[in-house]
Amino acid sequence: MQNLTVLNLAIGLFFLYFLFSVIASAVVEGLAQMRDLRSRHLHQWVKDTLGDALGDALLQHGLIKGLTQTSRKADYIPAKVFASALLDLVYTKYRASMPEQDGAYVAYDFYRLEAALLDTGNPLPEDLKRYLIQALEESKSLGGQLELIKKRLEAWYEDAMNRVGGTYKKTARYTTWIVAIVVTLAANADTIALSRYLEHNPNVTSQLVDAATQAVRDSLLIQQATFNLDKLVTENSDSSAVKRDSVLRAEIKNTFAALRVKKALSDSLYAVAYNMGLPLGWDHAVPSYQPATGACGCHKFWFYTKWAMLKFVGLMLTALALTLGAPFWFDMINKLVNIRSSGNKPEDEAAKKARVLPT
Repeated sequence: MQNLTVLNLAIGLFFLYFLFSVIASAVVEGLAQMRDLRSRHLHQWVKDTLGDALGDALLQHGLIKGLTQTSRKADYIPAKVFASALLDLVYTKYRASMPEQDGAYVAYDFYRLEAALLDTGNPLPEDLKRYLIQALEESKSLGGQLELIKKRLEAWYEDAMNRVGGTYKKTARYTTWIVAIVVTLAANADTIALSRYLEHNPNVTSQLVDAATQAVRDSLLIQQATFNLDKLVTENSDSSAVKRDSVLRAEIKNTFAALRVKKALSDSLYAVAYNMGLPLGWDHAVPSYQPATGACGCHKFWFYTKWAMLKFVGLMLTALALTLGAPFWFDMINKLVNIRSSGNKPEDEAAKKARVLPT
């Protein structure tokens, strides 16, 4: 029973971490969207790598501009689009320096691209130029495959994007820390105070455990519904796979029924945040000092010093927990809920015996 109590306390506390992590993640993502962090990192890398002139030309290329609306900047460029746009710019500059032949555009093949890369007016940086020329030479032993050149350029770009993604995550990590501290302070989410409250209020802990268990179940149902919907769309996109109307209606009905559990999850989160009387917020957060008979003034000083130290530690523990992110805490909740549900509850055993014993 003691182990179950500790497990319930951990699930309840982790579920609160999950709730506040969702809020913090939403704020971080909102700030990233407002400041265009992803697109700024990407565009800065393009200009630093290719130079301002070629970088601007690449970002203004129709293949890349077409990825987003006119007023927005692309925050992600697929490797194939990047390679095609860059090689098109190189070849277009090479063609512009050559005498026009009847004014018609001539698409490049392996040898025309080789001539463009070897041309003295090639706008690529020297290192990247040598990399592609080396790929050209290696491709000649395979019959001069143009696709191999593109694959090599795409692979280089994807490796670079992994490093750019690491830089963005490093920047986002600082933002996450700041947001986690702000959210923690705004809610007065003190880990120590919350743990004590849950320990002395098992009914609230039980409600949190039920909400966490329901959230795990809802997540599984939503995943299953998404899988069924994808399967439904895939099967019906194939004209050879024709389903009877009754079966099709049943699958659609089940899919939408499963998706409705998302509302139940939202309701449970709302109930946790507002209806459980958790020690959140700064109303009456500072305790009143009740001096003992004959106590000196130093007792009051030590009382508030101890409270401030515990409050600081509790708030920092919460802020640190929020930086781990909502997926981490949801995964932890999922594991603990599975451990908790691996055996029957004592009341379930009692109910089972009651059914067996004669009345």
